[in-house]
Amino acid sequence: MVEPSPLKVDISTTDDLPLVTIDGDLDVQSSAALTAALDGLVGAGTEVVVVDLSGVPFMDSSGFGALLGIHRAGAGILVRNPSRQVRQLLAIVAVPGVVDIEA
Repeated sequence: MVEPSPLKVDISTTDDLPLVTIDGDLDVQSSAALTAALDGLVGAGTEVVVVDLSGVPFMDSSGFGALLGIHRAGAGILVRNPSRQVRQLLAIVAVPGVVDIEA
């Protein structure tokens, strides 16, 4: 069995918006690491956080739950470059107006 690589989370900015770039499987084993990385990211006046998922081949509902921490903190989520599997999951569980998807 192949062990999944550890989740890598990079936080920077793009167009004056927070940019979260994630690399690795986003699942029950790694979602706590994402939650910890996102803690305190959304500050006063942050309307949208851009999340680049191009490096995420797999995401389950716990990974999606970790992303929802952005929404719970008061910002919208703009997802960029999701894989087909991630896009399908987002289509199933996404809440309209909370997660926008950009190819």
